[in-house]
Amino acid sequence: MPSKEQLTVLIFKDNDAARVFKVPMRWIVQFGWLLGALIIAVVIGLTASALLTIDARLIRKLPAKAPSVVNSMTDSPAASNSTNRISELEQQVQTLQQQLASAHGANVQDSAATEPSPLPIVSPEADLTPGSPLETAPSLFQGLPDAIQATPAQVPIKITSPQVRWAGKMLKVKFGVQYVGASGSQQGRIIILARGPSILLSHPENTLSETGHKALLDPNHGEYFSVSRFRETRAEFGPISNPASIKNIEVIVISQSGQLLIHQMLSPRAPASRAHESDSNEDSSTGDNS
Repeated sequence: MPSKEQLTVLIFKDNDAARVFKVPMRWIVQFGWLLGALIIAVVIGLTASALLTIDARLIRKLPAKAPSVVNSMTDSPAASNSTNRISELEQQVQTLQQQLASAHGANVQDSAATEPSPLPIVSPEADLTPGSPLETAPSLFQGLPDAIQATPAQVPIKITSPQVRWAGKMLKVKFGVQYVGASGSQQGRIIILARGPSILLSHPENTLSETGHKALLDPNHGEYFSVSRFRETRAEFGPISNPASIKNIEVIVISQSGQLLIHQMLSPRAPASRAHESDSNEDSSTGDNS
């Protein structure tokens, strides 16, 4: 017979023999007391949390105590010192603003008193004799840069068979550069200008210097050449609406070392008029009919 203070547990599995476990009743009683104590502790914790939440809500609903707290904070020595410091800073700012206003008024008066007189205006009838300031004004320019040297005594090249003719509104220039030295070759740059009283064209197009340069022409942008016997050069200007505006062609040849080798003027041939061309065509046709 099992004891009354023990609980016997029988476990059957398949066809095996049953297993027997005996648990003392004292353990079951202790487990029950422990579970009950745990439940009581949880209930007490929940109750305390609810009470604290209710107290916090009640404290928030008491705004009457806030002014007293604020008054106690402002009555402290640190708060009184901060208030005094703010008032002192405001007074200093006002003083600085007044000083700046007075200083600005004095500067305006001084600038009005020391304003420079306007520059004198030179009339068109002014004396432009050599040595006057206008002769060296920055706005004046020269043809070639100062680094270009004079033409040497012996030039190893020459211009041959120059042709300047009109083809409609286009002005075409052609000439040869012949090497006349004993041996070797010559390298350099070629600049061709088409000039008139109110027009200036250049070949190549970018040989005219930009604004701000003292020299009108930039030889570094000229047409490069290297000749040991003969070389032909061609240039074309236009379209030009008024052929009479071009008076002459100017050929400038500069060596790679910066010496002016050739500076030659060519005259364009006047374009044939349309009436003259039509008359010549009629005469030719009449001769053919006869």
